[in-house]
Amino acid sequence: MIRTAVPPAFSGLAGSHRPTRPAGIGRRSAVALLLALGACAELRTRPPAPPPGELTGGDFSSPLLAVARRALADFAPGGGGLAGPPEAVALAAARLEWLGGETRPGGGLARLDEGFRFALAAAVEEQRAALGLAPEATPEQAIAALLAARHALARGERAAVEAALAPPAFRPGLRPGPLARLAEPGPRPNAQLVLPGLVAALERAPAARLEEGGVGFGVGEGGLQPFTAPRR
Repeated sequence: MIRTAVPPAFSGLAGSHRPTRPAGIGRRSAVALLLALGACAELRTRPPAPPPGELTGGDFSSPLLAVARRALADFAPGGGGLAGPPEAVALAAARLEWLGGETRPGGGLARLDEGFRFALAAAVEEQRAALGLAPEATPEQAIAALLAARHALARGERAAVEAALAPPAFRPGLRPGPLARLAEPGPRPNAQLVLPGLVAALERAPAARLEEGGVGFGVGEGGLQPFTAPRR
């Protein structure tokens, strides 16, 4: 009779020996690995957080489209956002920051065509340079600072305005300072270029995709076109 050697990892199934534990992996390490894998799965499936209500104007039926439409009105030539007082400029800037943040993995615009994502990123970069926002600030930091400044401006609280328009969201030592830049924001050609196409594509996208917070785009014969590939 020929006896077949049983690999050590399976010896517990073949005989009375206890299963061996792979070298280097203890019980705590195994638990930590399982927790990490669970966290990764949650990150893949967690829906994007909705925007602050003031960015949508209170319209949460399709938040992505609502913010995009209001941003388009803000940045249109002669639009109310850039032509208004500093608090209106801050709100318009927060909307563009939020849209830019939605191009990150898991966001509602994560599957934008690469060229279109580049154009939206250029609009955000243009805005940050004009207002003095720090290039390394996260969208969340920029939005929180802009909205805090907006509220403080509406209340007439100068100290609170200065506290909001400070690092880490804004660059230190700016001349002119952020408040002066909000008062005279200047033109935004990149935003004016990208926002009409974004709004048009979102309006053509199926409502179900907008409710999920995710829509993909590619460039077709008619320009930017939405597609409905399953969300990953």
